[in-house]
Amino acid sequence: QARKLVRLDALSNEQFTRKEYDDFQSVPVTSFAVRDKSEKLRALEQSNVSLFTEEEQRLMEEETVMIQERLEGERAVARQKDEEEERRAREREEVRDRQNQKKVEGGDQWWKVHAGTTDTVERERAKWAARLKRFEAIAASSAEEGERTNAARLAESARKKLSAL
Repeated sequence: QARKLVRLDALSNEQFTRKEYDDFQSVPVTSFAVRDKSEKLRALEQSNVSLFTEEEQRLMEEETVMIQERLEGERAVARQKDEEEERRAREREEVRDRQNQKKVEGGDQWWKVHAGTTDTVERERAKWAARLKRFEAIAASSAEEGERTNAARLAESARKKLSAL
């Protein structure tokens, strides 16, 4: 029987006392006892390996589920964002269309409203109404006296023509 010394810090995470050190030095360690303890320790380690792998698998599965849920949430947010952007684009397009329609109906592009009609009287009336509107706008906004006078004269002739129709 020989005396063998094992490091004391391998037995605990806490600092050992002097008394524990003295008691430990006097414990005889036989090769049979060491082999027996090491075999038991290996067997215990092997039996618990499956527990560690099961735990690791469970943690990995939970992590995978959490990642999938997070990705699905991000996809849903992105999808909602895209739908909202498409809705806004449609609304902007509808507003532009309505504004263009208003311009066509009441603006200088009178011929677009009457392009498909065969009623020439209505078309002429729309043409002279647009001219009258344009001449009145020039007469009201012009800074030049001659331009205002000419626009007023043309507006008066457009009024006469419109009343004649």
